[in-house]
Amino acid sequence: MLASLVIASFMAVASGNCCTENSIWRSVCPKIEPGKVKVCMDWDDSCFTDFRLAELCRKYKAKVTFNITPREHADHCYMQRETTERNGVTYRFKSPKGFDRAQTVSIPYLTNEDFKYCYEGFKIAAHLNFPTGDSAEELDYCRQLMEEFLAIAPDVTGQDGFGIVWSGGRWSPGIVKIAKELGFRYCRGANTYEKPGKWGEWTIQPTTYWSEPPEKFWEWYELAKKRGDVFWFWGHTQDLGYDDAIWARLEGIIRRISEDPDAEWIDVGDLVKGAVE
Repeated sequence: MLASLVIASFMAVASGNCCTENSIWRSVCPKIEPGKVKVCMDWDDSCFTDFRLAELCRKYKAKVTFNITPREHADHCYMQRETTERNGVTYRFKSPKGFDRAQTVSIPYLTNEDFKYCYEGFKIAAHLNFPTGDSAEELDYCRQLMEEFLAIAPDVTGQDGFGIVWSGGRWSPGIVKIAKELGFRYCRGANTYEKPGKWGEWTIQPTTYWSEPPEKFWEWYELAKKRGDVFWFWGHTQDLGYDDAIWARLEGIIRRISEDPDAEWIDVGDLVKGAVE
């Protein structure tokens, strides 16, 4: 049943009629009334800046899922400040070679010993860097990565029952099959309303990215509320760097949703409860 609803919704989005079709989420969130919206968010990469987001979510009693990559040793990413018409001022990944040092910050990744402290009270999912093919060699490597995650994640996070997020939103049927076999609860892609991807009864995708132009972001939010739906946004906290003005923009989003009497925060995993049980 869910698979048919998902496929129907994908076809509606692809044809430009998504605003008038029933939601794909009704089979898993059946109690949403028109005029109400359930909101979820998740954030990738387990960076040091997740600490600041976690505090914001505690402040506004917002639910969030953090998609983590286990690391035993310290590492960091380089983020260069950019201004685009679409996303405004944010930071974007840059190679350590050839970047503009005046516009670049180095943001540490969290290590395994940080996870329980940073993510206390929030849900965790796996964020692993997979190849995109279905060759035997590639699938063996993917299985190894997933098994390694499951071997250490309960201990370093204090949780179990994880979803999985492909790096760059990439996945293949063979990878999905392995993830199901190993007990992952869902697979999240990275496409949105504007760029719909392949759907399946166990593969789910967000509504939009956090830095979408405000008029488009809130248009989709109000649309979800109008039809009694789920609104789901995602991001990378390193996008915000250490810039208070960018963080104020995100805080405004979280505050507005938390103060909306017709909105309710849910966890990403709530969308697929029982999907693989």
